[in-house]
Amino acid sequence: MTDDPVLKTREESLARLKKIYGDDAETAIADARYGYISGLLKDALKKPAVERVSLSDKIDKFVLNRWLGLPLFLGVMYGVFQLDFTVATPFMDWIAQFFGWLSG
Repeated sequence: MTDDPVLKTREESLARLKKIYGDDAETAIADARYGYISGLLKDALKKPAVERVSLSDKIDKFVLNRWLGLPLFLGVMYGVFQLDFTVATPFMDWIAQFFGWLSG
């Protein structure tokens, strides 16, 4: 221990807190903060007694399925790829004809 009265008082306070709470001061303060936050959440947050399953939840349950998810994703990606080239082909042809006409 030291002779400085401030440090001596600090050490006594820390020892007293450890005796009361059974833990160091930082842990006791953190527990008090989390307890306060938990109390605030219980007062502010009201959950319904029965949670209803929305359409989005139903879709997620199907799309994020362990066995169907990856094949479904690959199928959608293939469809997007095909749609992209199907829709873009006429525009690419028009652009090619325009530049063919322009170069002629």
